[in-house]
Parts: sequence; C-alpha cells; structure tokens
Amino acid sequence: MCNEEEFKISYWNYRVVSRQYEHGDDIEESYTIHSVYYNGDGSIKAFSTEHTYPSGSTEKELKGDLEKMMDAFKKPTLTMSELLGAVNGQDYDL
Repeated sequence: MCNEEEFKISYWNYRVVSRQYEHGDDIEESYTIHSVYYNGDGSIKAFSTEHTYPSGSTEKELKGDLEKMMDAFKKPTLTMSELLGAVNGQDYDL
C-alpha cells in the first residue's frame, strides 16, 4: 500500500504541452493544455495524460477556468518527454 504523503500535491496549474508525432516521413507537432501537479519544492509530481477542456458549473466559473488556461501561455511550453521524465525521477529544469 502507498502512504498518503506519496500523493500529496502542493499546487497545480495548466501548462501548454507539445508532442511530436511521426506522420509518414514527417514529424508533426501539436500543442495542448494539460493540468500539471507539483510537490512543495516545485518539482512535477503528476500531470493529466489527456489534454483538458475548460469547464465550469456557471458561465463565471467557465470564464475563470479559461483565464487559468490563458495563464499557461505565460510559462515555458513543456514537452511530453519532459513531463514523463519529471514524473519518472529525471531532472528537468521546468
């Protein structure tokens, strides 16, 4: 069993994430927004594997969620490789 401290998240935010795909002989890139969860020291603990959509139970909440997503563009774009490495214990300057 895992202890509760292993899953403690200090904070989260939305981040823009890029992925590269092979398409025949070409490499294509796409950008999506993911939820990223952090430890108290700012290191990445986890992230949503699927991109996220804005939501809210009211129009005001929906607008607030969209504003949080727009804040993701103020931070450096992460790659999916960086995220996977971060949650698997590899050091990345994120």
